[in-house]
Parts: sequence; C-alpha cells; structure tokens
Amino acid sequence: MEILIEFGTESQKKHYLMPLLSGEITNCFSMTEPDHPGSNPTIIGTVATMDGAEYVINGHKWFTSSTDGAAFAIFMVVTDPHGTDRHCMASQIIASNDNPGFNLIRNISVMGEKGSGWHSHAEIKYENCRIPITNIPRSEGDGFAIVQKRLGPGRIHHCMRWIGICERAFELM
Repeated sequence: MEILIEFGTESQKKHYLMPLLSGEITNCFSMTEPDHPGSNPTIIGTVATMDGAEYVINGHKWFTSSTDGAAFAIFMVVTDPHGTDRHCMASQIIASNDNPGFNLIRNISVMGEKGSGWHSHAEIKYENCRIPITNIPRSEGDGFAIVQKRLGPGRIHHCMRWIGICERAFELM
C-alpha cells in the first residue's frame, strides 16, 4: 500500500490501491531471487525488455510475500541492463497475478510451514510476462529509491509482529 500511496499514478491508485485499501483484494511483493542476494536490490537478474508499449519480463523470484490469493504483485526488475549507475538500473512494476506470464511455482516452507493466504512466501517465474509500461510506479529507474523508502518501515512492521508473537508466547507459558 505504501508504495502505491507515495509513488503510484492516479490510474494505479484507482485500479490497485483503492481495492487494496478497502480490503477487496490483497497484493504481494517480489524482489528476492534464488541466484542473487535479497539483501542487495541493486543486484537482480529479472529483466524487462521494451516491446512497443509493453515490457516483456523474464526472471525467477522466490520468497515473494503473500502470493496466495493476491490480485497483483509489485516486483523489482532491471529495465536498464546497460546503465552505468546500478542504483538507477531497476524499476518496480505492477503485474496482475492472473497474467499468463506470472507463474506461481510453489509456496516455500518458512520455519517448517508453507503457509497460505497472506501468510505465505512463494516461488514465482515470470516467463514472457507482458506488462504495460504504464504499470511502473513513479518512473523507470526509480526501483531502488522506492524499495529503500519502503524497506525500513517494512522491517519495523516485521519486528512489531514478532514482538507481539513473543509476548503472547510468554503469556501462554
């Protein structure tokens, strides 16, 4: 939600954010790749190639948060593979999960549990996934800046959730 609130176009907000805010749909975020460290979003292998008014995306992601039942994904992709500034080579793109090139491979076990719904992490392959160029929040090359703005609060949310779980576990003991 935060990405669309701060960086989404009016059209993206209408089509994706408003149904998300009203609880009609959920979404997922896809950045980590099996062959590249998720700790460094400037090193990703998923590539978007321009074809007319669309990007054609090919890549492999895993630990994509909350994929089960999600209506769309926001994911990191290289849009300028020959750029000289690696902080401006990637963009975030919005893709509907019913896109024919969006292939949910499996839920990945985390701490022994595959999860479901929002409490899941999935392996996804983007195979000739065609996305309109209008599905980039903000503008091409801003993916790293957007993810940096979002990762800090996201980590705080995770910590708050785990503190709550630990407090409940102590109460049960």
